[in-house]
Amino acid sequence: MHRVTFNVGHICAGHSSVGQIAQAGRNAARLALIALFAFVTVNAAAAAIPAAHETIEHTDPGMADARRRVAGDDRQDFADAQRGFIASRVDSVIRNAAGEPLTDLAAYDFLKAPAPPTANPSLWRQAQILTMHGLFEVDQGIYQVRGFDVSTVTFIDAGTGWIVVDPLTSVEAARAAFELVTQHLGSKPVLTVIYSHSHADHYGGVL
Repeated sequence: MHRVTFNVGHICAGHSSVGQIAQAGRNAARLALIALFAFVTVNAAAAAIPAAHETIEHTDPGMADARRRVAGDDRQDFADAQRGFIASRVDSVIRNAAGEPLTDLAAYDFLKAPAPPTANPSLWRQAQILTMHGLFEVDQGIYQVRGFDVSTVTFIDAGTGWIVVDPLTSVEAARAAFELVTQHLGSKPVLTVIYSHSHADHYGGVL
């Protein structure tokens, strides 16, 4: 049982008039009511949260349906996402100038395993596709580096150099992407940078 105690005598110490003492008592009473209301509200909210077994009973039919749908997947989305793959980094960790790790491309390797019973298999499948990383050829002269950041950077071969579209969020991620492009496609300068819009993950890497 939780108990809230207010020492009115302490609150009233130093007050010489009856009015001041009465006011202090009213203030203490208000504080007690506020504390009581907060205690009742928190306990009511906790009581409204279903137990783990109740949650599973409510969600299991939906999870079972998702499992059936994923089991019948023809995997075409995976083939589409892998199309044009050239290579990814040998070192999965992207670091800053001080050598501190910023991104580990291997952090999501656990998704290669089947979805556990507590995870929605459809969301698990989506995450498997979204976390594919590396250099991809989209079309002739158009390449992308995916999975190094929350966005994708595109490199367009202009002959004498690259037109870069949306250079990611950080300088480190952008540099790692450019190094991968240079390693597999040859050394060329960046001629132009295009920002599709002003979200930080589409321009931050150029700073």
